[in-house]
Amino acid sequence: VRLENIIRDNLERLIRSPSIKPLRGGVFTSSFGIRNDPFTGALQFHEGVDWSVPLYSPVIAPADGVVVYTYFENSYGNIMAINHGYGIVTRYAHLVQFEAKPGQRVKRGDTIGRTGNTGR
Repeated sequence: VRLENIIRDNLERLIRSPSIKPLRGGVFTSSFGIRNDPFTGALQFHEGVDWSVPLYSPVIAPADGVVVYTYFENSYGNIMAINHGYGIVTRYAHLVQFEAKPGQRVKRGDTIGRTGNTGR
């Protein structure tokens, strides 16, 4: 019974570990960390990664989890967060459309939103 519990626990962790890119295709345009702000030119900390893809491209859940929130924020535009458990939360900004709502369980590969250019 103990071995079965360990296996079940490890399988749950694997299912909830982000392991696929949330977009199909696209070009990587900006990394996490210090960069020149595209609006001011000043050095600023960038809290995410940016990809260039066609407008309305599907955004895909990288692992199983629960949608924590969806809302509009001036800098990020339409933003969504997924809690994958085990202290892992992923966020998706600048969405043009939400395809999942708060409280909804999502699985790896589910479409959770559509890319856009909302926010700054």
